[in-house]
Amino acid sequence: MVDWVSYGDQLSVVTVLSESEFPNPSIARNPAGEGLMRRAVTARIDRTLWVAPGVRPWSGEVELDSGGWIVKNFRKAQPVVFEHGTWAEVGRRYLVALTRSDAEFVPIFGEVFVLHPQAWIPIEEGRAMPVDRRLAFGAAEPYPEEYPLERIRGRSLEEVAALFAATEPDPVAQRYRHLWPGARWRAVEAERMGSAPEGSDPEGHLVPDPG
Repeated sequence: MVDWVSYGDQLSVVTVLSESEFPNPSIARNPAGEGLMRRAVTARIDRTLWVAPGVRPWSGEVELDSGGWIVKNFRKAQPVVFEHGTWAEVGRRYLVALTRSDAEFVPIFGEVFVLHPQAWIPIEEGRAMPVDRRLAFGAAEPYPEEYPLERIRGRSLEEVAALFAATEPDPVAQRYRHLWPGARWRAVEAERMGSAPEGSDPEGHLVPDPG
């Protein structure tokens, strides 16, 4: 949960309205017609439960990168999600952690993306019900109890909002909150490894990109 409030911008309830394909030119050049076709969904932000300090939240409709399809013989053969994520179904409601795109985290679609493939959390009867990892890709072990998805399993949206509000961000990441998420992550990693982050001044302090 600490990572989610350290690198996320907002936690929102969304309804998936539609899906679209992102053509992959390499499939057409492949004699076997094989490859990966990425997928986007258009989602409506219905409600925002938490917003990071100093962030102006998105509202309305957003286009989000969400999995794709394995293509064989020029036809979609199998849907695929990444890193034990959730397949966002059209018409369903989800709890999602959203953040901005930048040079490090560049979504194929739009200017906003879901922080992690696992951060598509289905909502059932007003409660957060993350997909059990044991059901994804035949994984043998469930999530540990301290894992963020398990901490919110079965909680009401109000309880999840309170949990986020009570979670303190990583203090190192917080010092770089002015940076975009990718640059923030690199700065945190560099500081923890004892090196000056790329783009820092002579004393090792990160200099924001004026552009």
